[in-house]
This record gives sequence, structure tokens and C-alpha cells, in this order.
Amino acid sequence: MIKILIAALIAGTCGTAGAAGFDLDSVLGRDIPAFELAVPEVPKAVIADQNSSCSKDGAYKSTSQDNNPLLWQTGAYPITGSNQWKWVMPVDYPRASMWGVRYVCGPGVECDEFGAGKHEGIDYVPSQAAWNDKSKGFILAAADGEVVYARIGCPQTNNYGNNGTKRMCSDGWGNHVIVRHGKVKMVKNGVAEETTLYSRYAHMAAGGITVSIGAKVKAGTRLGRMGNSGSSNVPHLHFEVGTMKSRSFEKCKPSKAMDYVVNPYTLYGFPNSF
Repeated sequence: MIKILIAALIAGTCGTAGAAGFDLDSVLGRDIPAFELAVPEVPKAVIADQNSSCSKDGAYKSTSQDNNPLLWQTGAYPITGSNQWKWVMPVDYPRASMWGVRYVCGPGVECDEFGAGKHEGIDYVPSQAAWNDKSKGFILAAADGEVVYARIGCPQTNNYGNNGTKRMCSDGWGNHVIVRHGKVKMVKNGVAEETTLYSRYAHMAAGGITVSIGAKVKAGTRLGRMGNSGSSNVPHLHFEVGTMKSRSFEKCKPSKAMDYVVNPYTLYGFPNSF
């Protein structure tokens, strides 16, 4: 059985947990399966999607499952400069009604069956009772920034369970938003280099994104609603923070993985567990 890793600040620490009677193993399963595969030999050019379009605000929509070679690196590296922004929880459910599940470990640390860095983010999973409360479930910008990418058009299963429709829509992320925060320094192998910090908000509801590309957002700005699109086995938010140095998100093309990921818990000091 696949272990689900509960939030921990210590890189490489692993464990399982959950509320009484709630089996995260059976509910979540594997998230973002594209990251589970060995990196294949792929052409440099992204394979064109012949059934795609762009909305007026540049949001990318496709009627087929995306076929996008993903570039990712193992592990999370520390960054400096993130304290120039105020960081908030990216979802508005009360802490007591959610589980925070993370897979990211430190550089090169084999911390789960997927291997280090294969699930590059945190899953925020509401209880079914919380999910049924439609006054909540809004996805919030974790810090000030600019919306630079939005993926729309991914269908979803609306019940509290496994999404069975086009699971690899947008390479498994489903409907999602990317916010660019700004320049930071990443410390890798003792060397600091300038790069750009982004955050990703994935598996959002079908038709649930409420911001446009180019929108300036503040910490706590509503980006849309939590959903169950893409490779999702229960409604939840996949929240990911990472950096890209020389690449960028192209609004009318398939999404991209970050160059490197950052442990979000080091950014806004979320406690070890709920």
C-alpha cells in the first residue's frame, strides 16, 4: 500500500497519519502520475496539441489529453528572499477540517515509494463534511504575485471520490493556475543563483477558475474553487512552489513542471502536523 506522507519540517522524515476512520492511503492513491515515470528520451520540441485553443485572456484549453514532455529535478533546495512576501494558507478550509499531505523531501533523499521529488508539492485534503460546505473551498493566492498561466477545460467527477474523467488532462494537474511571485536566490551546492519563484494550484474545479492571466493578486486573493480534476482521487488542492531560471510559462501552450521545487513549509512556517 502506498504510504501517504504527513507534513514534516525535517527533510527526509516520513510517516503516515490521518483522522480516525479516514484512510488516506485508499482515498488519495497516486497523485500526478506523470512524475512517477522515469525521465524518457523526448524531443526538445513540445508535441503540438491539434485540439487546443486559447480563451480571450490567454487561458489554455485542450480537448485532448496533453502530451507534454516534463522536466523536473530531484529534491527541494533552500531559497533566500522569500520573506519579501507575506505567505498565507492557500485554501480557506479551517485547519481542523483538512489533512496536509506532502511527499517532497530534501535533495537526493529517498523518502517514499515514488522516490524523492516525484510528487513536488503538498496536497490539502478536506474532510467530506467540509467539502459539502459550499461556503468554503476557495483556493487562495499564497503570496503576492501575477497570474501567468491558467489551464481550463478539464472535466471532473463531482462526488467525493476518484475522478474518472480524463485523468491526465493537463498532464495530471487538471485545471490549474500559476502565480509568479518574483526573483529569489536558490542555494544549490553552496552556490546562490538568481531565479524566479512560482506557485501552482492544481486540480481546481471545472469552470472554477476566477482570475485571468495578467491579474495582479495579493496574498489571500481568491483564484477559484477546489476541485477534483486531473489525476485526483478525492477533491483536494495540490499546492506546489518552485523555481524556473531560464524558462517561463507560455499561456497558450501546455503547462510545464518547475525546474526545482521548494518545500512550502519553509516559506510560511506551517506547523508540523494538523
